[in-house]
Amino acid sequence: MKKRQMMASRAEKFTRFGIRKCSLGAVSVAIATGLAFLGSGAVQAEQLTPSQTADSGVVSQAVEDQASTAATPTVTETSLSSMDKAAPAPAAVSPDAGQIPTSSDTSSQSTSSDSVENAHPKSDIVASTENQPAVAENSEKSDASNQPAQAASATERPLAAAEVKKPQGKITIQNNNSQTGEFDIVVSDIVAPDGLKAVYLPTWSSKDDQDDVQWYTAERRADGTYFKHVSYRNHKNSLGEYNVHLYFVNDAGQLQGAGSAKTVVTRAQPQGKITIQNNNPQTGEFDIVVSDIIAPDGLKSVYLPTWSAANDQDDVQWYIAERRADGTYFKHVSYRNHKNSLGEYNVHLYFVNDAGQLQGAGSAKTVVTRAQPQGKITIQNNNPQTGEFDIVVSDIIAPDGLKSVYLPTWSAANDQDDVQWYIAERRADGTYFKHVSYRNHKNSLGEYNVHLYFVNDAGQLQGAGSAKTVVDRAQPKGKITIQNNNPQTGEFDIVVSDIVAPYGLKSVSLPTWSTANDQDDVQWYTAERRADGTYFKHVSYRNHKNSLGEYNVHLYFVNDAGQLQGAGSAKTVVTRAQPQGKIIIQNNNPQTGEFDIVVSDIVAPDGLKSVYLPTWSAANDQDDVQWYIAERRADGTYFKHVSYRNHKNSLGEYNVHLYFVNDAGQLQGAGSAKTVVTRAQPQGKIIIQNNNPQTGEFDIIVSDIVAPDGLKAVYLPTWSSKDDQDDVQWYIAERQADGTYKKHVRAQDHKFSVGEYKVHLYYLNEDGQMQGAGGEKLMVSVAPENIRATGKINIQNNNARTGTFDVVVTNVSNPGGIQAVYLPTWSTDKDQDDVKWYLAQKQANGTYKITVRASDHKLSTGEYKIHLYYKQDNGQLIAVDATTTQVSKAVYNNPYYSQRDGRWGGRKYGPYSMDATGCVPTTLAMVISGITGTEVLPTTVADYLYNHTNEFNKDGFGTSSRGIVRAAQHWDLTTETLFTASAVKELLSQGHHVLGAVGTSIFAHYPVTHELVLKGYDNGKTYVRDPYNAANNGWYPVDYLFGVKSVDPTDNTEGSPFIAIKG
Repeated sequence: MKKRQMMASRAEKFTRFGIRKCSLGAVSVAIATGLAFLGSGAVQAEQLTPSQTADSGVVSQAVEDQASTAATPTVTETSLSSMDKAAPAPAAVSPDAGQIPTSSDTSSQSTSSDSVENAHPKSDIVASTENQPAVAENSEKSDASNQPAQAASATERPLAAAEVKKPQGKITIQNNNSQTGEFDIVVSDIVAPDGLKAVYLPTWSSKDDQDDVQWYTAERRADGTYFKHVSYRNHKNSLGEYNVHLYFVNDAGQLQGAGSAKTVVTRAQPQGKITIQNNNPQTGEFDIVVSDIIAPDGLKSVYLPTWSAANDQDDVQWYIAERRADGTYFKHVSYRNHKNSLGEYNVHLYFVNDAGQLQGAGSAKTVVTRAQPQGKITIQNNNPQTGEFDIVVSDIIAPDGLKSVYLPTWSAANDQDDVQWYIAERRADGTYFKHVSYRNHKNSLGEYNVHLYFVNDAGQLQGAGSAKTVVDRAQPKGKITIQNNNPQTGEFDIVVSDIVAPYGLKSVSLPTWSTANDQDDVQWYTAERRADGTYFKHVSYRNHKNSLGEYNVHLYFVNDAGQLQGAGSAKTVVTRAQPQGKIIIQNNNPQTGEFDIVVSDIVAPDGLKSVYLPTWSAANDQDDVQWYIAERRADGTYFKHVSYRNHKNSLGEYNVHLYFVNDAGQLQGAGSAKTVVTRAQPQGKIIIQNNNPQTGEFDIIVSDIVAPDGLKAVYLPTWSSKDDQDDVQWYIAERQADGTYKKHVRAQDHKFSVGEYKVHLYYLNEDGQMQGAGGEKLMVSVAPENIRATGKINIQNNNARTGTFDVVVTNVSNPGGIQAVYLPTWSTDKDQDDVKWYLAQKQANGTYKITVRASDHKLSTGEYKIHLYYKQDNGQLIAVDATTTQVSKAVYNNPYYSQRDGRWGGRKYGPYSMDATGCVPTTLAMVISGITGTEVLPTTVADYLYNHTNEFNKDGFGTSSRGIVRAAQHWDLTTETLFTASAVKELLSQGHHVLGAVGTSIFAHYPVTHELVLKGYDNGKTYVRDPYNAANNGWYPVDYLFGVKSVDPTDNTEGSPFIAIKG
């Protein structure tokens, strides 16, 4: 690395000086040039050894390899100027030590290339002039032998200036070969007064500022001259003026300019003669022959880049020519290798010389043509009847070979939409043939285009000609005649005659439609062939959406090829008599709002299946329309009785329309009429009788009844004017023998209100509608002593089997109002410890009712007391009545069922059997049977749960606690979820049944859970019935059972696995 840095530094110093580019005398190099070349530190002359003599070959190679480096000295104008002036250095002054480079400086300026070191004098050559002695390498070791010369003494006189000889030599340029660019340099007549160790010949072309300079070392010949052979190749192939300078290395190792010369270097250019031969105008091919070759730099190969003038060399091919025995070079060229381009072609000639360089050597042009593919197209057998013709191709020219012949053919109409690429068949005479029919071209007629294409040997498609022809054919046609056009029925016959069917006739179609509504009623009729060769079809307007007016009839033939061909058209006008009838309104009864519709004088040209009479009142936009079907009478008229009741009781103007249903089932309008409907209003006379001012009671009598809509019942809503009808009672009057209606009214049923009373009269007619018929007022008074609350307790349905009874309160009234009716009930055996305040529910007939169960009263038997209380409008409770009754039910009859009973144990619900998963249905069956007193089997419960819920054996095996609730509700029982052991004990002590699901215990083992029946309570224990194992039946502590309760989510869907069931 250090060596490269040193040489680079030296190169920088060398480039500060240059050789003047002009002729010099014998002394033409400045001292400064030598110093720059050798470096600032002088060395001993004897250090220059023969091995360090520069070799011209090495120099040449070094210049070629490192032409970009300044490894050789460059002589500048400054160096020459200083040499010409020959200014001597001061005699008594030696260089300052600081100006002499150290050894490290010198080493840093060295280069790694030995060839560069041999290309110029070594650094041990000391540059000097006659007036400047050499400088010692180390100034600190100076002695008399290497000190600068002192001024001459009186005994040593310096030589005169004229006696000093300068180094010189004669430079002769010989053998300058204008063909090869080479020459010889001969140095003679050498004068070397300081001795001669070596001769240098720095040589360069005038071009590019000495960039190709070579420092040649001349070879000494026997005759004493020096010689060097030079080639332009060692000077970057430069031609033109060359500069040759002469330097001597004297005995002191110093470089001394000794002369210069110039010469002109030329060389023969690579060239060759391009001849185009065998240019075939039929095939587009030609041969390139290269002769008269001059290749001064050697010839490795010949290239022939060739291209057509079109498209900017996009088809250029660099052909390598083949050398022939006669020394010429040859290449065959085809237009196919140039994108099939024709016209002017360019051929350039390039040599690859011995150095592997590409050298242009000439060019030529030629014109390439080729015969175009062609053929003669003849249209033969053009048949104007059938629309068919033959294509014959003859006189074929196929310069690129012929694999097949294509005949794309199409009609001029519609932009080639019917084009067919036919492949022609070769015939024995060498022509090609194809038969064409218009059928293959969408039945197009008129001008046809036929193009001719060849597929050549390369598989390429080539156009070869075209032709036109006109295709015609006989048109299908027929005569359409309209016959029997009946203006009454809207029917007619189509007859087709004079048929021309050049393509055969399979069938005749007659598309027919009315002009109205854009062919929405078109029918494609198939005509029938008759014996006389004509075709026939009967047409009715009914098949055309009953359209009338202009009709279009088109004629189509289906030919032998199954194609539809138009053959003609015609028009006709279709009329018919309109359906009609006379509507008469008869028996219009103004009292009843009823009337009769009679239809006569019927005209039904399309037949008559039935008669419709849509009828409606003018009010409310047909919301009461009724489509009546009229009845045919013996006289041919049609009849319908109409009542306003069927039209939302509407009165006033009525519309009646007439429609016929014809034989085709179509509805046809046939007329309309109007009438006015009235009726007598419901009414009656209200008479107040027996108005008792002491008791506030009176009778309402209804007479003179007019009920035009029938009378099912008479209602008498009655109320006092006080407090906005809060005491209204809708009384149903009773019919009396004389036809009047009567109702007895009590003030106590109206909160003992006094003053004005209102009585309205309503009829419930035959349609179940309420109709107002009148109203009346009266004054009512009540003696103070008669104003009191009333109510009577009635015991009904006392069931000794179930221990239940109903309490019904009648004659309910209270002047203070009634917000609620309470019936506190209890048994007498334990001092009201089982009392329950029932809230009675009002019934439709005005009574109040509750149901009492002994199970809600700790199953107490014997006497029960029932009291009656009203909660008045002021919130106060008042006692009204009391009674007692006897309850005889003492205990429930609780059956025991086993889920493993042979009657049902093997029965499956889903994938599981009763004996494995039926504990819940079985326990439920025990409880339901015990409470209701009816036998309910486990299978009955299981059937309900499986078929009507998703709680049993659906999402797994067993039953959820939700299933218990659903089953209880199904049998009209209630449930209560018990969350604590205390709650279980309480409900058991009241006599209720409790179902409990337990986990791991004496009854079940993990992961199974099991349902048990708990009934009865005694000193913390209850009696357990186990549906799986009867041996487990017995008394168990409630706390134990609750402690082993199931924690399975399925058993806790209601929040706890213990659930009480109540009757």
